[in-house]
Amino acid sequence: MSVDLGLDISTPLDPDTGLPDLDPFFGLVDGIEQLAQALFARIVTPTGALLDDLSYGHDVRENLNDSSPSTTRIAAAVRSQWLADERVLDAQVAVTFADESLRIEGFVESSAGPFRLVIAIGALTSALLSVEAA
Repeated sequence: MSVDLGLDISTPLDPDTGLPDLDPFFGLVDGIEQLAQALFARIVTPTGALLDDLSYGHDVRENLNDSSPSTTRIAAAVRSQWLADERVLDAQVAVTFADESLRIEGFVESSAGPFRLVIAIGALTSALLSVEAA
């Protein structure tokens, strides 16, 4: 049995800001790709930026200026944000810091099954590098 994760307007990365933004052609996305985009948005949105959900978001880019970012603390914050999405049953997160950027690798158990995603976060650019069913 397949579980519907929802349908939404795609939020690809804006080439000028390196952040997710609405597809100018209002292309639709569903399945794990849609959920992966939603999880990515959660970790580049400042806490309190959504007026109807002040607990939404944790902008991991704020950690890039730390002299020695705590990858354990960042991974815990990312996992917490991902678990706040009702479609996520569990998540494992690993964070590495190199060359002034974060690499976030996640294994997400969703209501529609497991998938892996890899995200790169830099001061000027961000990217959802891969999403694949596990």
